[in-house]
Amino acid sequence: MKLDFYYQGIPDKLTKYEEKYEEIKSRYNLRDDQIAYIGDDIIDLSIFNKCGLSASPQDTRIYIKKHEYYITPLKGGEGALRGFADFILQEQEILNKIIEEQLKRGDS
Repeated sequence: MKLDFYYQGIPDKLTKYEEKYEEIKSRYNLRDDQIAYIGDDIIDLSIFNKCGLSASPQDTRIYIKKHEYYITPLKGGEGALRGFADFILQEQEILNKIIEEQLKRGDS
């Protein structure tokens, strides 16, 4: 998916997630409302409250689902991140353009 960064398996998640969030925000000169975040654990709630767009996989706990904006149609590990990315691209009205560009590449 050509991500600039992806963090997984971080020990001391609560502290490290907050640090990484602030690091990314600073590195890319972003405001909270410009950041999308996907998570499925109780420690993600503090970042859900900060970021502009939050999501969780379809199979996350109900008490987590109450606090994010978007619930992916797929479970974690089964395409939830791709589904969230597609949702963002569709809302920006650029998903179809990307799909068409990829199909044209196949015609070459």
